[in-house]
Amino acid sequence: MGFPATAQRKPVSALSGGERTRLCIASMLLSRANLLVLDEPTNHLDLRAREYLGDALRSFDGAVLLVSHDRAFAAHVATRVAEASRRMRPPCLPLGCVPSCARARLYSYRCLCAACTA
Repeated sequence: MGFPATAQRKPVSALSGGERTRLCIASMLLSRANLLVLDEPTNHLDLRAREYLGDALRSFDGAVLLVSHDRAFAAHVATRVAEASRRMRPPCLPLGCVPSCARARLYSYRCLCAACTA
């Protein structure tokens, strides 16, 4: 994950935010998990660490649920991508006519994988 030799001997409390993130990701990848849930994993990572993480996730033998605004990273790592968007009401209804079930936030999903977008 690109730790300099000096950082390898530091206590965790002395690591920077980016170094702590890299340490957490490295320990997670070394665990025996079969499901990884990652929320914006590229935040605070430099280019080298992002590339390492992307390669490690591509070779991970399990499922990865990734939430990211970094579309290039997601496209590099994922075999399937779903985009979620939030709407407050169905678009086909006028503003004053919203059924009670639609008053709660509605989420719509669309698959962006090659098979579905072809």
